[in-house]
Amino acid sequence: MVLAPDNAYVPSSLTIADTDTTGTATYGSIRQSLMNNLNSEEKNGVVPGIGCSSPNMKAVITTSSSSRGLQHGGDDTACAEDELFCWFRCMPLVDYNVELCFSTERTLAVKCMNPRGQVLEGGMAHGDYFLECTDRTNETHPVTDFPMIEQQADEAVCMSDMWDEFIGADNYDHMVELTNVNGTETFLLWSIVEDDATAGGSKKLKARLAFDNVFGYLALGFANKDDTQHNGMNGANIIMAIPGGNYTADKGLDLTVDGSIATYVIHPEESAFRHWQTPIETEDTLSMVRDYEDTGCFTAITFESDHINGIKFNFNGADEMIWGGNSNDIWMQYHGHEHRSRFTVDWNTGKMAFFGMPMEDITATDAGEVIVGVENGVSMKSGIIGIIALILVSLML
Repeated sequence: MVLAPDNAYVPSSLTIADTDTTGTATYGSIRQSLMNNLNSEEKNGVVPGIGCSSPNMKAVITTSSSSRGLQHGGDDTACAEDELFCWFRCMPLVDYNVELCFSTERTLAVKCMNPRGQVLEGGMAHGDYFLECTDRTNETHPVTDFPMIEQQADEAVCMSDMWDEFIGADNYDHMVELTNVNGTETFLLWSIVEDDATAGGSKKLKARLAFDNVFGYLALGFANKDDTQHNGMNGANIIMAIPGGNYTADKGLDLTVDGSIATYVIHPEESAFRHWQTPIETEDTLSMVRDYEDTGCFTAITFESDHINGIKFNFNGADEMIWGGNSNDIWMQYHGHEHRSRFTVDWNTGKMAFFGMPMEDITATDAGEVIVGVENGVSMKSGIIGIIALILVSLML
């Protein structure tokens, strides 16, 4: 999780809320303005959280007697005596099985740890972290990066014309670009077709999600509109392809096992894959025609269905969707802001808008180039969505 430097200037054409950012405002001043606003009497003094905050474990951005400051560092005394700062938040000890640390003479302590048994010092990192009673320390078991899978080869191997052909635009009626700022080029393509397997000629979606990167995982599904913790991800019904099997949180996927594509329901509160790794196998989910492609350069998932886990596509209007991909590792970990989006799509017209933008601002031609709506002279590809996502969504969810 990265914040833009305090002294970096916001593009002159970007205006956030009532803040004047006409070429003179910095990211630091905007963040401070947002915090002052959220801490005002009108906002009942609510301390704003960031990223993956929840009601009982708020990820904080300000310094106060009840919160730890991300922007300015903070200190461990910001958490109460019955809490420990871990994963950008104060975690209540009572929520974890750490009583042993208070009833033994052994050299044990409550630490912020990940499933690989690595101890996070200071609690300031994104990932699958929790409280554990252990004799391990950051010195004996420091946090290390996940080993990366083989990355996309250079352009001499993964050529642009190969990617154009892989997208497969000629096979679908509609196509929209889901590429996020600084992210991997990603397209959603679809046609509404007749379902020959059902009486009455009902409709189904023939769809393809094409990802210009290697295969860590790739997923598409309905956003959970009730989720305010992970921007529609928690509790979402999704289709996801993975490159291996026998997943464990400490060792990741076993790549000697064949990959698969299946329906999942993301845990309503816990985002780590270990909490929701069992596919949903019902008559509805198993009836879906689905597949995935992995060329070593590019990845795609395809399916034909009128539903995801029994939730029907709205062929008479629009659906709010999410997608996410990982091209880094086999641990089913965080995809980053650049490899995910929440968006609304009208299946009939082909219009699409990213979360927080009105539908009329973004349109798409039939199976053609996405046309991005421009406001104040700034298109989405110039970075405004990334700025809003990092400053507003991350701060206020």
